[in-house]
Amino acid sequence: MKEERGSSQDKISNQQEAPQDQAPVELGKDGFSVQEFEDLVLLINSRFAGKVRLEEAITTTLEDVGRTVGVSRAALFLFSEDGKTVKRVFQWAAEDERSLQEVFKGFSLEKAAWGLGKLARGEVVCIEDLSSLPQEASAEKELLEELGVHSLLAVPLNVTGKLLGFLVLADPATPRNWGKRVEKLLQIFAIVLGGVLEHRRTEEKLRKEHDFVSTIIRNAAVLVVVLDREGRIVRFNRACEQLTGYDFKKVRGKKLWDLHLIPEEEKEKVKDGFRKLVRGTFPLRGENHWLTKSGEKKLISWWNTGLLGNDGEVEHIVAIGIDITDQRRVEEELQFRNLLLTAQQEAILDGILVIDSRGQIVSYNKRFAEMWGIPGKILESGSNELALDFVRDKLVAPDHFFRLVQYLYENIEEKSHEVVYLKDGRVFDCYFAPVGDSSGTYYGRVWCFRDVTEQRRAERKLQQSFEVLQRVFEDSVEALASALEVRDPYTAGHQRRVAQLAAAIAKELGLGRNQIRGLYLAALVHDIGKISVPAEVLNKPGRLEELEFGLIKNHPQVGYEILSKVKFPWPVAEIVRQHHERNDGSGYPRGLRGEEILLEARILAVADVVEAMSSHRPYRPALGLDVALEEIARHRGKLYDPQVVDACLRLFGGQEFRKNFEAGGVLAKPEDRLVGTGE
Repeated sequence: MKEERGSSQDKISNQQEAPQDQAPVELGKDGFSVQEFEDLVLLINSRFAGKVRLEEAITTTLEDVGRTVGVSRAALFLFSEDGKTVKRVFQWAAEDERSLQEVFKGFSLEKAAWGLGKLARGEVVCIEDLSSLPQEASAEKELLEELGVHSLLAVPLNVTGKLLGFLVLADPATPRNWGKRVEKLLQIFAIVLGGVLEHRRTEEKLRKEHDFVSTIIRNAAVLVVVLDREGRIVRFNRACEQLTGYDFKKVRGKKLWDLHLIPEEEKEKVKDGFRKLVRGTFPLRGENHWLTKSGEKKLISWWNTGLLGNDGEVEHIVAIGIDITDQRRVEEELQFRNLLLTAQQEAILDGILVIDSRGQIVSYNKRFAEMWGIPGKILESGSNELALDFVRDKLVAPDHFFRLVQYLYENIEEKSHEVVYLKDGRVFDCYFAPVGDSSGTYYGRVWCFRDVTEQRRAERKLQQSFEVLQRVFEDSVEALASALEVRDPYTAGHQRRVAQLAAAIAKELGLGRNQIRGLYLAALVHDIGKISVPAEVLNKPGRLEELEFGLIKNHPQVGYEILSKVKFPWPVAEIVRQHHERNDGSGYPRGLRGEEILLEARILAVADVVEAMSSHRPYRPALGLDVALEEIARHRGKLYDPQVVDACLRLFGGQEFRKNFEAGGVLAKPEDRLVGTGE
């Protein structure tokens, strides 16, 4: 700050030189003339009136004031936003002095509470001699002594009631009578500077707001177009650029309808809407197409409004748009699908009823109304309760149906398939399903009714025919079993008793009815392969020769070859082939083991052993049931399936079952033909 700035000071000095014939300039007790005061005030006002570099203007003015008043230092202190510390210091010093910026940057204002309090109240701090400071200003006194300042004048810098800082003149001379003129000069400087700072702050605020709005408009996901009163493009945001392929720089200043953006057939419509907006008819909504640079047509939905000037006239039109091309395409496709669905509903033979989440009828087809005979006025009312009340007397079991309906309303995600019987003999097959989306939101329920009365009649006739054929088929198998017993009177009844026991074991294991049926029939003919063994070998009382035993061991394979030619609905032939296989692989004819053996064959193996050992044979007397049960228990898991053995032992643990078996009676309920005697 040592460099002297002669231009400003010389200007003031030159203005003070009076012609020889004029009276001498009057000096005040402040050390400078009234003329100097007035000139300096004018200079300060003019310097800050235009757009200037603020920092340079402040520093230059501090120098002008300092030199004019004749002090060693002039400074401007600016506070931080919270008003607690010094943010910045501008200074001028007549000689090389310590930088106040370095001394006071971040300085806590609490250390100068006395002086700050006066400034905050709008008072001038005038110190002519440090010795005159009160006791509460001891902190300020110590600081000023350290800086070599013995007299000081400070005025507050207030902007809209807020203390932003202060202007200060300092001098090592003491005492110093500052005078009212110096005080007034410094206050004028503070007022001018405060106005400039407020103006700059307002400009900065407006600039930030402008930048903020511009950024939002520029980066908004929606289309934003701003037009002036003539329809020229003022703003054309990034979304517009991306959609159309046109750069803002290329379209700026051009009228919207003069570009290739709007199809020729829609330009008059757009112009008419624009004229309404200029006349003040807004907001105005509408749709029109835009043509992209590549020629693609986009449908845009617009929301338009106007911006008014100070005179109340429309200055700009702001149009905010959304590309609804895909949305409209989806809407049209959905509308088409709805029409198609309606046509399909009317074409199908099923009755369709759609209920919304509130239980109101939203859709039904003609077939539904015909099936139930519900009057149109009830259906058109949308009341599902009225429709239900109307059909109550038509139902065989209305209470059950109404409970089902209530349950489905309370558990909307549930599906249901029911058969509904009507008092007039008709039968409806009913399917109820929720209507929802992938997010789990449910919108209602669809009810589908199909009249299956004739179908049920046909099914009953077909079932009756099937049962007749089934009985003939099973009777044929039993007749074949009886024919085999004629060749071997000693084992007469063996296959039938094995079949009954095998079926009982299967039932104990929880097998299904159809699977038990297949096992029963297989057991009835499990020894059919012995037809290839000579009768004298079958009935030989002594020990068989190796060749003879080989013939016996081959009967499962022979049985398979005979039965495989019959198209059974069960693996009868394979069950017969495997009934002499054993759990450990020691059986025949193929040495299968464990799970390789069909479950039905494992059951048949146990039943065959128990029945054979407990019955008389040509080559030995009956060994008894207890010996047979002991045999399967001893070889449980080795020769025989453990679960099958356990099921068999459980059966014979019941006295009635054991008694029936030993007496050759029926081993299951008489009405169950599959596990009975066939009678």
